[in-house]
Amino acid sequence: MILVASIALALAACAGSPEASRATPSPAAAPVQAATPTCQPPLRLCAGCTGTLICARFCPECPAPAAPQSEPVPATLALAPSGSSCGGTICAPGTSCCNPSCGICTPKGVNCTQQSCN
Repeated sequence: MILVASIALALAACAGSPEASRATPSPAAAPVQAATPTCQPPLRLCAGCTGTLICARFCPECPAPAAPQSEPVPATLALAPSGSSCGGTICAPGTSCCNPSCGICTPKGVNCTQQSCN
């Protein structure tokens, strides 16, 4: 009992002394380092899917990171015509511009007037 009382008084004296607290850093002031787990057989040290070290019988097979998604096509580009331009007209697929000044499109190989419509 006397031993317990003397230890308590010694601890109280150290805690109350400003010189003692400045001279010896407390264990809480020491930088905290991440503890590496110590694995006991049959377990071994593995890197988990989140990058943390774990003890496991078999190291996990983590899924591959997801591929970056492509940018969505803006609605204005999705509506762009697929034909060729012919003056002020867009030729439909399978036709070609026969007379750009008049905006006349015809099936490929068909002749048309070459008059000037400007």
